[in-house]
Amino acid sequence: MGNFTIAAALLAEHAELELSITAYEANPALLEPIRANLALYNVSAKVHCAGIGGAYGVLNFVHKADGLIGGTLFKPDSKRGIEGYVANECEVIPLAAVLDPSMGLGIVKIDIEGNEVAAFNSIAADAGRLSNVFIIEYAPWQGKQAVGNQTYNEFLLQHFDLFDVNNWLWVPSLQAISNAAALEQCMVANKTRTHNTDLVLVPKEMTTLSMRLEILSSSI
Repeated sequence: MGNFTIAAALLAEHAELELSITAYEANPALLEPIRANLALYNVSAKVHCAGIGGAYGVLNFVHKADGLIGGTLFKPDSKRGIEGYVANECEVIPLAAVLDPSMGLGIVKIDIEGNEVAAFNSIAADAGRLSNVFIIEYAPWQGKQAVGNQTYNEFLLQHFDLFDVNNWLWVPSLQAISNAAALEQCMVANKTRTHNTDLVLVPKEMTTLSMRLEILSSSI
């Protein structure tokens, strides 16, 4: 738990970079284990009990009763039963409220159970907040949802260079996505999962980083 935070902190320490980490966790049962794990690696981070979305509010969140790991948004029309799950209300904060353009370049890791489109709607018109490297969970059914006056897929391709990392199997799965057809078909190449994948979004102006990732992906 807190794996990305720990990895980022260790990499920053190795590179002698200053790093400020803020994390948001929707499952209250995970807060203390995450903080304990960060302390084990001497990682300093602010960890808040809240979810990230498109606006301030409250959402129903469920997590497994027999274990701490995992959780999802509760959908009343879902075919999945609720037996074995515990429900709680989760405070939601808009992505716009937690991104500070004055802080400079940031790396933003987002896995918020389908709320990614709503979160990007809160910053879609804000170039400062879009000037971060985002790591997101992506599902094909999100692609035609609206971000402003565009579809989610159109929005992603306009503002970012996209790289599919296939649920974090890391380098063996890094693949550049250059157009709408490739984005719509990226799940076809995903051999480990059938419903989502992970994308790295590099702002268009960060050409050097995009070029390096493209060279790496073409060598795999």
